[in-house]
Amino acid sequence: MSIIHQTEIGEVVVDKTFFAEKVAAVIMQMRWRGKFIPATPKGKLLWEDGKFSLEGFSDAIEIIQEGRGFSLIIPMVAEFGIPLRANNRQLIEEIFEEFGDLCIPLTQVSIHLVGVKSKLVAKRDIYFSIEKDAI
Repeated sequence: MSIIHQTEIGEVVVDKTFFAEKVAAVIMQMRWRGKFIPATPKGKLLWEDGKFSLEGFSDAIEIIQEGRGFSLIIPMVAEFGIPLRANNRQLIEEIFEEFGDLCIPLTQVSIHLVGVKSKLVAKRDIYFSIEKDAI
């Protein structure tokens, strides 16, 4: 699926996979590996045993066009025992940094925590959202 964004100089067409690649670049860093695992909105893990499904992740991310920018809703499963509020805030800030100053402005990032993983995944339905202006 492609996203069309109108700018002053014309239309910019971006595939949804672009957004998934940018987010994956952040969560695959050593500091986040295993703490947050990409998932579907229903809680199915998209990264297990070192295998990652970028196509599945791009389908799972929800992109909402808002005025002159975009809002992302990213479904994730968190590792049991990590401080959720602080880690989610830091992760969202790093996602904003990864997108930088592109011609497609990112206005808000939300982490939809669909589960917490210990031995099994315990379902959750928690949203952590930050607007770019709040950083």
